[in-house]
Amino acid sequence: MPAAPLVSVVIPAYNAEKTIRNAVHSVLEQTMADLEVIVVDDASTDGTTRVVEGIGDPRIRLVKSPSNRRCSAARNLGLKHALGPWVTFLDADDEFVADRLESLLGVALREGECFVGDRLAPAVPGYGARLMPLASRGSAGQDRARALDYGEASRWGACTFPLVPRATLARHGIEFPEWGSGGDWAFLVARLCAVGLKGMSVCRVGYLTRVTGRHDSSTLRAIEEQLSVHDRLADAPDVPEPVKERLRRGRPGIRRRLIVASLREHRWKKFAYYARRSPGDLLWLPASVVRFLWRRLRYLFSRSS
Repeated sequence: MPAAPLVSVVIPAYNAEKTIRNAVHSVLEQTMADLEVIVVDDASTDGTTRVVEGIGDPRIRLVKSPSNRRCSAARNLGLKHALGPWVTFLDADDEFVADRLESLLGVALREGECFVGDRLAPAVPGYGARLMPLASRGSAGQDRARALDYGEASRWGACTFPLVPRATLARHGIEFPEWGSGGDWAFLVARLCAVGLKGMSVCRVGYLTRVTGRHDSSTLRAIEEQLSVHDRLADAPDVPEPVKERLRRGRPGIRRRLIVASLREHRWKKFAYYARRSPGDLLWLPASVVRFLWRRLRYLFSRSS
């Protein structure tokens, strides 16, 4: 029986035939090769399975969900099949920077049992439809590791799924919340901090997240789920009080995003509901609209250049 890989990368995929090939290749082409890619097809109705099976790399394993249960459940299913002592996650329309796993693993092996995160960058398709960041990713010298806790991660707004010891997840029964898919990385980091696992951050971009130009932040549904994640964590008995306080401080920002998203998606009843609950949040609308228009212009410019 072949030895277990060092790192397992779980990719949940639903109707992702246009992007899954590049997502998988961004893992297979990492500067370290001792890995496996677990693609969880969440009952796709398009050619996602066909594309994955056509890649033809023995490091890929395809797991099929019998029904569409959304990203969190698909990640949990992928975790059950993971073999590596270290595990991380990638969305089916995003990509890793080529040396992401080597960078995170170097810190993890040096620090012992810990989780290691890095930053994400908004990106758009470039040459060969591979993702290119909208802005410079910074110099290579910015990969120095430092301690990370949930409060710091929640203030970043640009953190993403960390590299995690699989044994810690199993020992503490940590899974993604299947009652909502918003704020998954925040939920994972908060749970890891709650069980006392040391966190480290690498101050460099390792994860490229696709920007569509239509919704540069989250959809209304995803933001509502993110708020639900925060509220449940804030009420959990095993979450330390400092983490709960940081969660409470982050709630107004999520609430303001609900108003912006409901307006942007023309969900007028939702807009009226959230505006009535927090009239003062309406004062943030002008700045939010300006930021959205600026991101939209950057997206259009990147597509035309």
